[in-house]
Amino acid sequence: IPNEALLMDSVRFAIEMLATDEAVSEFRRPRRLLADPVWFTKAALFPARFLHTATETPGRSSTNDEAIAWYLRQSAPVGADLVRLAARVRAGRPLDPAEAAAELDVGLLPLYQHFIDDHTDRLRRAGAPADLTAAFTRWGERLAS
Repeated sequence: IPNEALLMDSVRFAIEMLATDEAVSEFRRPRRLLADPVWFTKAALFPARFLHTATETPGRSSTNDEAIAWYLRQSAPVGADLVRLAARVRAGRPLDPAEAAAELDVGLLPLYQHFIDDHTDRLRRAGAPADLTAAFTRWGERLAS
């Protein structure tokens, strides 16, 4: 898959799965994220995977392990403690709701805003359809409000 097609497929997936009213509400006031380790790790690791795929693995989606290692090597990665916690939970550590709540509170929305800002620029450079770019930026605005 050419990079631009993979970028647009990734953004469409993010909009369909993560820009829903339910997901936006959950990201703002986590409940399921505090009780469901799979949903917690997916929500916390999707941005790192999308960013790694767009930056480092042209033509294919990156794995969680690749994305985590790469993301945490970046200079001052946004939401790094949340990504680290998600990696530990993914590796089998029990999800502690109090610890997860603290990390989600400080890291989740900034992590998603970083991902959305990065990919909005990529969409514009790739000449993505205006409706796709608009839906993606609206999602960022909804998370920020």
